[in-house]
Amino acid sequence: MKTLVQVIKESSKDKKDDDKKRKEIRKKLQFHIYKDDGHLVPRLRDNEDYQKIDCVYEESEDYNDGIKVYFLLGRKDDSWYLWAGKPGVLSYTDFPYKDLNTKHFAEALVNALDEAEDLILQIKAEPKNWVQYYVKQ
Repeated sequence: MKTLVQVIKESSKDKKDDDKKRKEIRKKLQFHIYKDDGHLVPRLRDNEDYQKIDCVYEESEDYNDGIKVYFLLGRKDDSWYLWAGKPGVLSYTDFPYKDLNTKHFAEALVNALDEAEDLILQIKAEPKNWVQYYVKQ
């Protein structure tokens, strides 16, 4: 039987490992904002028009095949949403993955990064349930 001190130490170590995994994932997540004229821009105001806001997460070390997830961020019905799917297949006409429950772009972007991290960690934890995101190398 483990002592309370051992349980706390193991919990602390697990949290540090999880934080490290999240930081590695966050480094690879970068949303690109395309204006209506097709040019990339670094920022977007809350009600400013855009053509597409996307991100591709790609990792080749996991599950011997590699993970590849495509994310879209978009405004619909006066709220921001996140879409997740396979690269080359996902579009804004698909059903959104998550309602980010905000009207503000900056908050939506942070929420989208958090949700993308959570999804990628879930994909890594349960690879058999998320096989659609693994690409043979």
